[in-house]
Amino acid sequence: MLFYIRPVWDDEAKVYISESNIIGLNIEAENADEIYEIAKDCAVDLIIANHSDGAAGGT
Repeated sequence: MLFYIRPVWDDEAKVYISESNIIGLNIEAENADEIYEIAKDCAVDLIIANHSDGAAGGT
């Protein structure tokens, strides 16, 4: 499966928000680069948590 994260400007809130197909990834940031920096810290954990089926090798 291919995952994506895209910063989108929210004109009403005056911040960037994340648009993503990663369940639970909701980020607000002052600039687009910050979206990617924050996502680096949590995206992999969310993907594993959302798509782990408890198969061997999982924790």
